[in-house]
Amino acid sequence: MRLIHALTVSILLSTSVLTGAVDAETAAPAPAVKAPLKPIFISPDRLDPAPLLPPPPKVDSAESHADLEIVRAVVKASSPARIKQAAEDDENESVNLYSNVLPGFDLSKLPATALLFKHVENDQNYATKKAKTFFARKRPFEVDQSIPTCVPSPLGKAPTSYPSGHSTLGFTDGIILAHLMPAKADIIFARAQDYAHSRVVCGVHFVSDTVASQALATGLAVEMMGSPQFQQEFAAAKAELVAAGLTQ
Repeated sequence: MRLIHALTVSILLSTSVLTGAVDAETAAPAPAVKAPLKPIFISPDRLDPAPLLPPPPKVDSAESHADLEIVRAVVKASSPARIKQAAEDDENESVNLYSNVLPGFDLSKLPATALLFKHVENDQNYATKKAKTFFARKRPFEVDQSIPTCVPSPLGKAPTSYPSGHSTLGFTDGIILAHLMPAKADIIFARAQDYAHSRVVCGVHFVSDTVASQALATGLAVEMMGSPQFQQEFAAAKAELVAAGLTQ
């Protein structure tokens, strides 16, 4: 399988400048510098979006207009309760999104499972950021500024609609979680689809963005499963979930 090539991640380094008038012992500590994102389970040379994902619909094409009409229709038809859920899903960008359909799934009590998904989410984040930069698609509310969004969505940012990051995370985590808890697979995949739909309800993604996310997530999950480190962490998480009575 061919996936997304190496990403050069730009990070802003925040530093604290101390003058001679400030005592070193009383000066505020410099903010921690976040390390550049690096894939853990997947080699960077396997992470290339071009051969894995088709490009989004061309600007002003019939397909792009249809895509936009779907967003308008979904946003208009969504109830206040569904819009509220979409806003809540926007804030819940981790495997914890499944806790509402998996009673007892509490990462604070599942350290091995938490470690596995920390690394899974790291790799999918790396891959998704690379794809977003490569395809550089405008979001629905940028194409049509009359579309309301469920969360504050300022204009003027770099175009990053395709694929959806939240949806890629949801589908990637969902695939791995379904392998850990196969008896719950139907519930997990239904939640993944609903979570992706929240991005359209929120007015921040097209349906085609979320479809691309599912394709990307599938490829990423398969690629991760070939990693010896993934296999070791997966086995530890599985044993932990069995011991907790959450799977067999």
